[in-house]
Amino acid sequence: MDKTLGTRENPYKSSKDIPSSLKLSGPSAVKKVEQLIGGSLTLAQRRVVEEEGFVNAFYYDDTKKPVLTYGIGQTNEYIDKGFLESFNAHKKKAMEAIPRLKDMPEELQAEIIQLEYRGDLRSKTGNLYKWVNQINNGEYNAAAQELLNHSEYKERKAKGNDGVTRRLEIAQNTISKFATNVEMGKFVFDQTMEDNQFKKIHQDMMSAFK
Repeated sequence: MDKTLGTRENPYKSSKDIPSSLKLSGPSAVKKVEQLIGGSLTLAQRRVVEEEGFVNAFYYDDTKKPVLTYGIGQTNEYIDKGFLESFNAHKKKAMEAIPRLKDMPEELQAEIIQLEYRGDLRSKTGNLYKWVNQINNGEYNAAAQELLNHSEYKERKAKGNDGVTRRLEIAQNTISKFATNVEMGKFVFDQTMEDNQFKKIHQDMMSAFK
């Protein structure tokens, strides 16, 4: 058996145990992944990489029931796949969960896809969460509030802010901004809202959370 730490046979017991030389986050992770795939990432792909980071080792994540993980937060059936294949599978699931997602602003698509990548659209039994159904029903403000109405977020938030709470709050704010634009008539599904307007909102929000 290979005893080298960080291999599949001998993974790190926690993400906190991984040496800094083996893990990248934010823009550094994006740059590394773009080098690996030999091209630029889309906005949604970049958001996933920014949030998940890149780890060149096998390790157990910090969930209540730790899961073996590798690369860009890849687990289970995705652990042996490349990032693009994994991303496309999650994007497909997001589009299936929210059929009108493709008609929404790119920045909102990116946040919902990164939520799917994290596992925030469906329960373990495959049922859509309440906030997703609210999105599909056009109840965007309600969906924004419901997104944070779950035990993991509340438990983490009670201890302070971390990468997960920040990630969920960015997504919530993006949905909330979209809701405001829908209510003000600045976005309807048969008329594309000005991309630069939503992009400015998203950039301002992202800066606030850094």
